[in-house]
Amino acid sequence: MRTNIFSLLFAVASLFSVYADSNDQAKEVELRKEKPSDYPRAPELNPAQFNAILFMGELTVTAENYTGSVTLQVTGSTGAFTETAYFTEAGNAVFDISSLPEGVYLLTLYTSRGIYTGEFSL
Repeated sequence: MRTNIFSLLFAVASLFSVYADSNDQAKEVELRKEKPSDYPRAPELNPAQFNAILFMGELTVTAENYTGSVTLQVTGSTGAFTETAYFTEAGNAVFDISSLPEGVYLLTLYTSRGIYTGEFSL
């Protein structure tokens, strides 16, 4: 519980500092869980939740109710990026994607609890 509160406070403080700079704004990447054909009908007891924020060439991914490795893949017509990180419960990871050129990209997170996708542009 303490780690969740600390993570929430850290995220809120980070967002306030992000919006304080009028030249750059953070972009939230909406992530959706892809449902495989054999997806169970019963909901998970503690579903994993992933959020992503793009700011100044960095993609910050936060995880709730998830411990384990996550492979992050960013693909687009003008470039690609793949990296793996390990999350502890209520953790986050920062990925430097500043080397990618402008364009539209698909963000895919591969986890042991499913695949999450979102789209963003640079």
